[in-house]
Parts: sequence; C-alpha cells; structure tokens
Amino acid sequence: MRSRKVPYWIDETAIERMLTAALFDQPVPVASARDGRAVIALEDGEKKASMTLERPYGGREITMDDVRAALSEKGVSFGIDHEAIEEALSRKTYGSHLTVARFEEPTHGTDAVVEYLFKTHLTIHPKEMEGQKIDYRELESVVSVQKGTPLARKTPATKGENGSTVTGKPLLAKPGKDARLVAGKGTKLSEDGIELRAEIDGQPILRDRTVSVEPVLDVRGDIDYCTGNINFAGSVRVSGNVISGFCLKATEHIHIDGMVEDAFIEAGGDVLIRGGMQGRQKGTVKAGREVNALFIEQASVEAGGSIIASETLHSNLVAGQQIIITSGKGHICGGTSAARNLIRANVIGSESGVSTELAVGFEPKEKARLERLKKERAERTAALEEAEKGVATLQQYQLEGARWWGKHEEAYERLMSCRDALRNRLDELNSEIGGLEEALGQSETPQVEVDGVIHANVHIRIKDLTYLNQNEMSHVLFCEEDGRIQVKTPVR
Repeated sequence: MRSRKVPYWIDETAIERMLTAALFDQPVPVASARDGRAVIALEDGEKKASMTLERPYGGREITMDDVRAALSEKGVSFGIDHEAIEEALSRKTYGSHLTVARFEEPTHGTDAVVEYLFKTHLTIHPKEMEGQKIDYRELESVVSVQKGTPLARKTPATKGENGSTVTGKPLLAKPGKDARLVAGKGTKLSEDGIELRAEIDGQPILRDRTVSVEPVLDVRGDIDYCTGNINFAGSVRVSGNVISGFCLKATEHIHIDGMVEDAFIEAGGDVLIRGGMQGRQKGTVKAGREVNALFIEQASVEAGGSIIASETLHSNLVAGQQIIITSGKGHICGGTSAARNLIRANVIGSESGVSTELAVGFEPKEKARLERLKKERAERTAALEEAEKGVATLQQYQLEGARWWGKHEEAYERLMSCRDALRNRLDELNSEIGGLEEALGQSETPQVEVDGVIHANVHIRIKDLTYLNQNEMSHVLFCEEDGRIQVKTPVR
C-alpha cells in the first residue's frame, strides 16, 4: 500500500488483526481519509500552551479555524501568538512542538518613597586658622526654615497590575509598600498627603520619621540665677556662660558662646562650647550626637557620635564613634578616653608620666542587642508570610466572585491590618539592624592614632587586649592584629 502511495491513513492494527485471524476473501477496511489536526497542550501551570500539527491523510488541511477551535476546547483565550500559528500552518510544520500562547507576568507595585528636603544631619566643625588658633565663628550650628518651606515630599506607592494565565486566570500583583509622611508640631500636611510644609519659622527636625519644626531658644547672657535651670524641647543658644551648679537640657542642639563650669549639660543632638569647659571634677556633658569644645578640663563628657576638642585634661570621655583631639595643642593628658572606632590626638600623656587611659572597640551589649533584633525579625517575617498567604487566598475568592465573600470580608480587613503592621515593624527592624551592623562593622578595626608624641604610662585597651606604653614614641598607630596590639607607622 505504501509503495503504491495510498494517500490515506493506514490502520496497521486492523491489518494485524486480519492477518492474525486469517480472514480470507473478506473485505476489511484498513485505510481511511483523515483530516489534519491541531493538538493543544497546557504546560507549566497554564503559563503557556503548545501546539503540535498532525498531517492530513487524504483529508483536508488544517485551517486557522481548526486551531482556534482546538484552543477554545482547552480554554486558551489569552496571550495567543497568531503570527506563529499562521507561520506553522503555511510551512506545514507537522510533528513539531510549538509554543502558541504565553502568560502575562503581573507587574508588582512600587514602594512609596519619602524625600526630605532639608539637611537631616548636621555636623559641627570649627575652622582651624594659622598659628594653632580655632575660629568658632565660621560655623552653622542650627538649620532654620521659614514658614511655608517644603520639608518633605512623598512619591506614593503603586498597586501594580495583575497578570493572567493563558486560560485567563488572574495572577495577582503585589502592591507596593506605603511610607508614612508624619506631620509633627510646626508642620502641615497637604490634603493629598504628598507634601509637608513648615507652619512656623524654626528648626526642622526628623525623628522616627516624624518631621517637626522647633523654635530655637536664645538665652541672652549666662545660665545663672536670673534664668534658673532650663529644660527645653528644641535647640538652645546661650550667648554667655553656664555657671556652676546649673542644669541645661535640650531635646536638640545646644550652642554655648561662653564657658561651662561644673554644670550639667544634656542635648539630644550636638553640643558646642566655644569657650571650653572647666568641670572641677563635677561638670558633665551628654550629647546624642557630637560634642565640640575648645578644651575639656576635669569633666565627664559622653557623646553618641564624636568628641572634638583642642585639649582634654584629667577628664573622662566616652564617644560612640570617635575622639578627635588634633586642633591647637591636640593634647590628651590624664583621665580616661573611650571610643568605638578611633582615638586620635597630637600628644597623649605627659613628660611627667601622668597616667592616661585610652580604650577603643565596640561594646558586647550592642552585639547581644543585634542578635535579639535579628531573632525578632525572623519571627515577624514568618508571621508576615502567613498573613500574605491568607490575604492572597481571600483576594482570589473576591476575584472569583464567591457567594460567601461577605462572610470573610471582616477577616480580610483584619488580615490586611495585621499585614501592614508587620510590614511597618519589619521596616523599623531592618533599619535598626542595618544601623547596628554598620556601627559594629565600623568598629571591626578600632585604633589609636598619635600624630605627634605619646609619652610613657599611657594604658591602651583595644577590645579585650591591653597595652602599657613605657617609652616615648612619635607618629605611631596602635591596632589589633593576630590577637595582639601592634604598634605601626600610620599611612597618610
């Protein structure tokens, strides 16, 4: 039959049955006409559909209508590549496996972004003049804005667009995360919640994502019996001195033009003391960020960031980042100085061998805090995944128009609220963990730098290691290597 080129489909099974049964002299149908056929298959969870063309045997060729009918029978209605189908039909590519429909990926939403339009961090650095002099006049200690000034602007999150399988089932898009633009006192949010403006003249402050404008308190003269103790929510500028026994507190920055005696100074931001400090073993300064003073004598100073001065005498200094004593004399003599990353000075100790203690390196309690935060992040991440699954399931029911959707609407709202709360907390945890990791990473190589001379009887501690300097040395650097404190020449 094949040698005679019979143009029909040959039923080899029927022929085999006839020969097995030895059916002689009986007509048996063993070939028939068959139309061409398009076989459609769904793949990868209905994300694509494939087509295989089967050739005709004595029947009619496959048409576009035949392919459409085959696609419809399988429920394929989305993402059909008509050009690819037409090309396959024209070339008669029988037996080939051809993708003829593809799904559409969902376009996930973008997160909201808040842009702050003012300097959120301000570092105080006096201008060093010739002849070992320092000019504290060239200094911007407080940023101010006028009423109506834009302070922050938000680009809203987008919802995204759902995708679809080749059978038209929706693939849900993940909406972008919202970002809070919170108006504190002295500010006003626009009606659309996009822009934040100042309502008063003053100092813009960013704290825990809340923007506020604080007025600055100007004290003309000294902090003394005429003013009494001051505890101010904002920044304070004192044109005179802070007299012995008085207390000055501010939630933001403190700027003192004169001297500080054995008083108590505390600021959430920076402390600048142009005239220096004579603490008489009682004076205390605490700052959330930086302390900058002409000199510090017999005082206790604590800063979350840096301590900068031209001279420190018999004082106890603790800095969250660094202690820099390089302006003017740049002399550290007596007392204890501790910083996370760096202590740098021109001269350390004295020719008379006054005991001076220096310590650099991170605190173990901060590492333990980091581990606790990471544990909480893992727990809340797992809870968020469960909440996301629940939200996705209920959203699917909503899209399918389930009759009993109304019964689950309240549960859906609760899940959404829980999910948003978890997202916000995770954002806070990630920010806090990132800050701690950055801080700890910066303290991986703490060191003490001496630009001039280090005298004998200076005790140096780097993390858990100790070193007693017994000889006068110049231009050296102390760091930890191979489990020991090494003395090196600094590279500039």
